[in-house]
Amino acid sequence: MKSLAYQDPVLLVSSVEKTLIPKLKYLVSLGFSKEDAVNMVLRCPCIFTFSVENNFKPKFEYFEREMKGELEELKEFPQYFAFSLEKRIKPRHLEIVKHGVNVPLPLMLKSTDEEFSDLLKAK
Repeated sequence: MKSLAYQDPVLLVSSVEKTLIPKLKYLVSLGFSKEDAVNMVLRCPCIFTFSVENNFKPKFEYFEREMKGELEELKEFPQYFAFSLEKRIKPRHLEIVKHGVNVPLPLMLKSTDEEFSDLLKAK
């Protein structure tokens, strides 16, 4: 927890019972093991700062329904939840679908706009 606090100081004032545990429970409810959920938070501590209703649920629903994604992808790239659904995830996913290409989640989201455009042209 100490290393998490260094990465995201807001965790120092967060209620474990009201804030942190419900978020871990939500990740477990999606199908992740408790160990996977903890590892996701260790890889991306800002996950603890996100709202379940306003962030996790809409992004997970889009990931599962529209992107047909697998839990393994989110386990490996929990940073997905840190990207804007409307400004980054949806537009890029729609471009990938339009071009008929398969792009790994980290590459799809972490690339600059120029890199993403070049990636689509290269495929």
